[in-house]
Amino acid sequence: MTAADVLDRLDLPFLAGVHSVLGFDDDGTTVRIVELQKHGNILNRHAPKYSVEHYLSHTFAVSSSKTERAEIVKNLLCEHAITAKYVVSSIQTAGLKIIEAQLPQGTENIDAWIEEHYERLIRLPIAFKDIRYSYEVRKESIEIAFVRKSDINDHLAFLQEVGLEVIGLGVGVFDAPNAQLLLYPSYKTITDIQYHISKDLIHCFHIEAGVIQKHTMASISDIREIGSVHSNDIDPNSPEKQSVFLSGEVQVDHVPSGAGLLIPLSLPSEYTLAIGLALRGLGLSLTNFDVLDEALKEKHETSIYKSLMQRIVLGGGIFILFLLMLPIVVNIFLQSKIDALEEQRLSDPLYAQVAALESQVKILERQNTERLGVQQRAQISRLMYTIGKVMPARVWLYKLSIGKNGKNIILMLRGYSNDPEQIMDFLKKLENEHCSPSLIRSGSALPAEAALIPKNGSFTTFDIKAIAED
Repeated sequence: MTAADVLDRLDLPFLAGVHSVLGFDDDGTTVRIVELQKHGNILNRHAPKYSVEHYLSHTFAVSSSKTERAEIVKNLLCEHAITAKYVVSSIQTAGLKIIEAQLPQGTENIDAWIEEHYERLIRLPIAFKDIRYSYEVRKESIEIAFVRKSDINDHLAFLQEVGLEVIGLGVGVFDAPNAQLLLYPSYKTITDIQYHISKDLIHCFHIEAGVIQKHTMASISDIREIGSVHSNDIDPNSPEKQSVFLSGEVQVDHVPSGAGLLIPLSLPSEYTLAIGLALRGLGLSLTNFDVLDEALKEKHETSIYKSLMQRIVLGGGIFILFLLMLPIVVNIFLQSKIDALEEQRLSDPLYAQVAALESQVKILERQNTERLGVQQRAQISRLMYTIGKVMPARVWLYKLSIGKNGKNIILMLRGYSNDPEQIMDFLKKLENEHCSPSLIRSGSALPAEAALIPKNGSFTTFDIKAIAED
């Protein structure tokens, strides 16, 4: 996989924080809103998943003003806890005119051609500067949507008053077929016919390999008459059986035989357009119709990439901080473990005995240094060496005292054993080493010895005097 493939698979808007978008279907009488959230792998934007977080509809009073309607919608969003700030809507006003024309072969600059033939195409007394248009090239023609700029500005002002940021503005119901993208694994596999009913109009979309090749509109007073429209639109020469879907304001019992009712993400079919608009905002669309001003599109794209860069910088900073803090955290963790082990070691009675012996040894060393001469230190060294050599395995000392009687060095040994016979064996071995040992005391531990003797066992304490003769 090349770097270009990796970049193509990255879902940059998702990384930048665009996780949910509102589809805003406003036909002038009723508003339908769907909050659609995107899930999936950020490293594969071609395999997303979607879920409906919230949806709502409201029919306005005929006499209500734009400001009143904006306040109503704002309150509805608060009541449903809708927090998404990005919205895609469409122009469905009387200021919208959709025409189909034959594009001369070899036309390279379509925009210039539209401007040149504008008056013949629109046939209305409206200046070109007051119009914004968008077009799509069909299989055999070109379809152009002309919208009054005043209608666009009014609708944008309405959405901004609600507190939403517009990132796309379609025309009519052309985004309704986007809902089919939820049914197929790839848009290229979509080949069918979709009827979308909105107010008193029925729109017929012929889709081939994921491309809208033909669009027709018909006025219809009774939804049940769709059967005749349906039979007229089926192509008898098509090599494949064409699936037929109905969507929009249609009742289940009005669906003709052989057609299916489009129910996107288990919502009522009347929300099809709102879901299609939200899908466009999340990067899925079968149509290119968009009359949003280029400056607003660039502003949104700049905001997206600015947010993306901020997240990258913040993520990089956090990662660097993590690397810097890692040695400190590891050191603190290890030190805590060492402290715990040290505390456990200090609480062990045997360690207390060892510490006491170490203290006694230090005292003896200081006494040897300060009070005894070289010969006396040699005597003590020989005596302690002898004691260490002959002391049985189950005899422990906890105190050594050094004294002097004339030229002789007297060593007082205090300790304990869990085998009295080894105490006697210790005395015999000291005697064999000419240490003149004598047992001063032997028996149960004295109260002063209780803290030095292990609790888990029966021990006999003793006092032994050994003499190192000059």
